[in-house]
Amino acid sequence: MDEDVSSQEAFLELVKSNLLIVGVLCVGVILIVIGLVQIFIKKAPEIAFESATQEVKAVSIQKIMVDVEGSVIRPGVYSLPDGSRVQDALIAAGGASGNADHAFIAKTLNLAQKLSDGTKLYIPAEGEITTSQGAIGLISESEKAGAGIISINSATLPELDTLSGVGPVTAQKIIDNRPYSDVAELVSKKIVGQSVFEKIKTSISL
Repeated sequence: MDEDVSSQEAFLELVKSNLLIVGVLCVGVILIVIGLVQIFIKKAPEIAFESATQEVKAVSIQKIMVDVEGSVIRPGVYSLPDGSRVQDALIAAGGASGNADHAFIAKTLNLAQKLSDGTKLYIPAEGEITTSQGAIGLISESEKAGAGIISINSATLPELDTLSGVGPVTAQKIIDNRPYSDVAELVSKKIVGQSVFEKIKTSISL
């Protein structure tokens, strides 16, 4: 009996003398157990997969039809993106041909002018037109009519200046906004007012 008591006391003394080591070991064991538990019970992260096929909305590109005739490499009707310019139409037709009146084109044709659907662009040959007749841009039967009618698509600034209510500034605006598909575009493009248009509409053509 005394031996058992002595053994217990010796064990307790041993534990007390190594209390720090025992404590560290206990804490280490607890941490290891906690770590193992977390490893086994941890759920795999959820991964969201997006469908590889996404709905693609077709982008509808508006087109306009332009008729390019006269002294060009490839005359014909061309489909161009909406918002295209006169220069785009000429490029589509292969550019002006060798017999085109390049000097007249340089003075009269506004390459930066936007085109509208149904535009007819006519490029004259050298010697084909005079400064007061013929047309670059949209042409019509009314344009081929009698003398005294001024073409808003081809007339010079001095010629436009002769129109009632149209001065040099307005004449230049008319030139800068060529070509026209309708004489009424002088009003819709805010180049002249309705009252001036009423005065000149019988004296102008495309």
